[in-house]
Amino acid sequence: MRRYSAYGLTINSEIDLVDFPSAPEVGGADVVIRYGEIPKTVAKTTLNEELVKIRDIGEFYIVEGREITVKLLPGAPPDIIRVLLSARMLAYLLRQRGWLPLHASSVWIADHAILFLGRVGEGKSTTAAAFHRHGYPVVADDVAPVRVRDGVTELCSGPPQLRLCSDAAETFLELDPSARQVYDKHSLNLHRGGIPPTLPVARIYLLGAGESTQCLPATAIDAWATMARECFIRLRHAGADLLASHLRDCAAVLGATPVRHLSRPRDLGGIGKMVEAVERDLVNAQAEPRQGRRNSRNMAARYI
Repeated sequence: MRRYSAYGLTINSEIDLVDFPSAPEVGGADVVIRYGEIPKTVAKTTLNEELVKIRDIGEFYIVEGREITVKLLPGAPPDIIRVLLSARMLAYLLRQRGWLPLHASSVWIADHAILFLGRVGEGKSTTAAAFHRHGYPVVADDVAPVRVRDGVTELCSGPPQLRLCSDAAETFLELDPSARQVYDKHSLNLHRGGIPPTLPVARIYLLGAGESTQCLPATAIDAWATMARECFIRLRHAGADLLASHLRDCAAVLGATPVRHLSRPRDLGGIGKMVEAVERDLVNAQAEPRQGRRNSRNMAARYI
């Protein structure tokens, strides 16, 4: 088995996870990824058990936040398998370990993390790349695990990588001239140092398109709708206990974290203005954090 490190976990894997940093072969592993047979009796996803079947790829069985068993179909593309394991399947495992895995990107600003949420194609990774270019390190891409401790939302930092579509990769290629194409995107390895394993979250930004760059407070319903949509959870397969836990986790995060709408024109030429808009928003936030948290708690209570 190979040994990797990601999301504060030591991972032993029979499958090559090239985007994760290697870890020393010292002590036991927190997580094991292996080939094997998978039970056929799993009906609903629970807090500690999940069976994922993907057409033309195979099956993935995730249990107790500690093990992922993989059974592949003949001819399953290795690149797709690695992407699935390092993103979606690991997100499901992190949920079993008590995290709320958001489909988001995040950067580090002034000892805090900020998160970017949005639909596929809204530019979460592209936005993170723009901030990285301005000196704000990327701390999570695609999978951003969060939880609330003592009234503060904290993020578990991810591996130092970024996956960009072709046009964005060309724009930000100087971040990693050796970027390679992995499946449908370009994978960049980012140099960063001194990132803590967990970071307090200052803001969640909901990304969208607009005629100009704007940063405005999000409504309660928009925040809830985006949070529910951009989590790694298969709602149709979830049992009652998992659904209840998921709603509590979403409510806790929205109750502890101010949420903003962040819109920009679709072209990449003016993406630097988005960085400036967020910088201004964070400066202004210092005068209103308590009111923002109180409004968010009221919002969460109203919709749960």
